[in-house]
Amino acid sequence: MARRADRLYAGAAGCISLAEIKALGAAYSVQPKHDGCYSLITFDRTGSIGSIIMRSGDLAPASIRQDFAGVRWAPDSVLVCELEAWTEAANRLAAGRGYRIATILDAQRVSGRDVTRAPYRERRDAVFRAESLLVQDDDDRPWVPDASGRAHDPTTGSFVRPVPRSWRRLPIVEQRPARAAEALWDDFVGRDGGEGICAINLDAPIGKRGSKLKCRASSVLDATVVRLSPSHAELRWAGGTFIVSRLSKIGADLSVGALVECKHDGFTERRGEPRHARLVRVRRDLMRAEVVA
Repeated sequence: MARRADRLYAGAAGCISLAEIKALGAAYSVQPKHDGCYSLITFDRTGSIGSIIMRSGDLAPASIRQDFAGVRWAPDSVLVCELEAWTEAANRLAAGRGYRIATILDAQRVSGRDVTRAPYRERRDAVFRAESLLVQDDDDRPWVPDASGRAHDPTTGSFVRPVPRSWRRLPIVEQRPARAAEALWDDFVGRDGGEGICAINLDAPIGKRGSKLKCRASSVLDATVVRLSPSHAELRWAGGTFIVSRLSKIGADLSVGALVECKHDGFTERRGEPRHARLVRVRRDLMRAEVVA
């Protein structure tokens, strides 16, 4: 399964700027880039979850599988989702809601039909059609409210947590035309603090190069190299340290004490470290200035 998940990776695999997205035309759409982790969720012939598989090919931890226990969707389906887990923002949203969700980004199989070679617009349409049947036939709420709004088990009458068990746990990602990229950015990133947006080629099958591109809110900072390993560099910035990969031409040119410029996607909530930090260049101009001074 790990090899299959890798071969049919359906997430954003490249980068693009906001200006470039707006020039793509009608063959592309834009979607919010939700915070969480890429996963495949499979459903058996009864519509029950068969497995939740991370991008690595491993099963999701038992705590996450338990959180989604009993969730149902269209039978014999494989959904590509952004699972609300791992990141600080995702865990905070789940805690506030009382349960996790998995946003549907794409699909490999819907109601017994393999859609991997179908264009994205057709895969998305199949997901919406399957969901419409669930909304019509499944109330998604295995509880009954009392006069005060508290939830009760309909069989035993005992109090239960009002946790949905069907389509509400698996919302379909919002989508807008590429020409609306700036408005989506303002709403999702500027207003709500989202991670970024993605551009989607509506005519591409799963796995086509460049069919899904991400646009993140990035900034830069300067930091000093304090330790090196063959694969990573530890950098000091603002009184703390963080780790970046040095598996690049820039990373191979590092030395302890060097000043480097890093691009990052904001800061973590708990420790205030740069998120998704990556090397941009060695700041030899600033290093020379310090020597002259």
